[in-house]
Amino acid sequence: MLLKTFDFGWGSDNDNMPIPKWVFENLSKISQGYTGDTNAILVNSTWYTDEVHAKVVSYIKENDVKNVITASLCDAQIARRQMFEELDVNVFEIGYYRGKGFYDFFALAFHKLHKPLPDQQLLDYQLIHKPFMCLNRKHHEHRVRIVNELRSADLTDKGIVTLAGTDLRIDEDFKDHVIVAPKVAPQYLTILLHWDGKIFGVAIF
Repeated sequence: MLLKTFDFGWGSDNDNMPIPKWVFENLSKISQGYTGDTNAILVNSTWYTDEVHAKVVSYIKENDVKNVITASLCDAQIARRQMFEELDVNVFEIGYYRGKGFYDFFALAFHKLHKPLPDQQLLDYQLIHKPFMCLNRKHHEHRVRIVNELRSADLTDKGIVTLAGTDLRIDEDFKDHVIVAPKVAPQYLTILLHWDGKIFGVAIF
């Protein structure tokens, strides 16, 4: 019997959006296979903090919970089996975990929800009227250099590029940083960009 769901992730305030909605549907189906007549809880691993974990542990002890289902569908897992070792519970890890419970949620979501364009449209850069590039929030060297190259070429106002963070370091000099290049290009990493009718490369040695 599923007693409670601990969810502080993407779905909590965005239940009507396609991805969070499908996450909820998946979790509802998954939990049915691991509960039965046993007291169980479902834990969304997204944004699982120490404070949340303390609340979960307290709830487990107070309600004789025997099965804990940790689910990581939208992000890399945070809540892990090892965090519950001190408790007499069975832990089932579902989603982006190594083990029997692994499955690639976004591969399924892409197949279900995405309506792809024909290849000829995807490959024709002339159809792109507003270039967009999301560089997330971590200021990895190649991301900062890409933004710097766009600024140097006076192209930042020709499209939309995002690089978030509380400590913005767009002009940082990386000359003293140690570069770990990917295995496919052990000597250097080259990024080719097409932006507003111009093609340029960013090489990191």
